[in-house]
Amino acid sequence: MNRAFLYFTAIVLVIVAAGLLFIGLAFLIVAAKSPGDLLPALAMLAVGGVLLGWSLGKLKALAAATPDNIDTQVDALAASHGGELTIAEVVGELGISQADAQGSLHRLVSRGVCRSEPRNGTEFYIFAGLKQTMKVKKCGYCGNVYPVAQAGRQCPSCGGNLDIVDQE
Repeated sequence: MNRAFLYFTAIVLVIVAAGLLFIGLAFLIVAAKSPGDLLPALAMLAVGGVLLGWSLGKLKALAAATPDNIDTQVDALAASHGGELTIAEVVGELGISQADAQGSLHRLVSRGVCRSEPRNGTEFYIFAGLKQTMKVKKCGYCGNVYPVAQAGRQCPSCGGNLDIVDQE
């Protein structure tokens, strides 16, 4: 649904709820002299209270769904997923629409925060600053690669010096 329409509807419901609460209070005052008005007063107060709570909650949710807030949430999600995300992961984890997820990821790509990379028909978004990399020992002469946990600073194959580098 259109965000402006939802916002307008929530505002109208806040006004209606406030009116119901006001009329319910008026009936409650009248019920002091006429006990027959107590049930309608309580009904209006209950409906007005529930309607006010729901509409204020909806307004709060709409305010939290601004593009900047979504971008911040996507960035935090990328950090918890090792620097790689798909649109489906963003939609599923954050509970936002696919359009909001795509818009956020496209904004982050345009700002240079991440880059898009297609793999097997799925678009992955890579956050280079958050991507975890493995370190390995690599021989500068023969090119052999060994785990960092392996003891020694010389290549067991050729005797060359081993350098610690990012795994490719």
